[in-house]
Amino acid sequence: MGLAVRQTGLSDFGPESFRPGLTKLMESSELDARLTLFGRYFAKRQLVELLMHRLQLVDYRSSHPGIADEVIVRPLFILGLPRTGTTLLYGLLAEDPANRAPLSWEIDDPCPPVETESDSSDPRIERTQKRFDQVEQLAPGFQTIHPVGALMPQECIVPTAS
Repeated sequence: MGLAVRQTGLSDFGPESFRPGLTKLMESSELDARLTLFGRYFAKRQLVELLMHRLQLVDYRSSHPGIADEVIVRPLFILGLPRTGTTLLYGLLAEDPANRAPLSWEIDDPCPPVETESDSSDPRIERTQKRFDQVEQLAPGFQTIHPVGALMPQECIVPTAS
């Protein structure tokens, strides 16, 4: 948490309700996960990143209180076990202009929120794509199992980690 504070310059994590879960995750990572050195590095990096997102989102919401008044009408939820076609269904629904599916770069680096859906010049797009390219280098063939890309809709891993 201290590293996230130092990297963002922010200190308000919002409601404390996330702390017991974070503590349990940290304990389990240390005692149960049997992580390699690389695994420990990656887990730490991901946790710091999620904490940085939390700090940024809490800050953004406090400086934009009207966001709490936004209403999401008729959201769609896709639920299913892994490898059952949920990614395919999500991608198909994301193609419909009547639906708004967040793109991977928007999920990967959510704050500040994207101003317009057609903003293709945001530097976060390239940063996110570089991360996906690194994943492909570390796990060749991952793209054939679960296609990902900065400009593709993202439905599972990052949103459920937050």
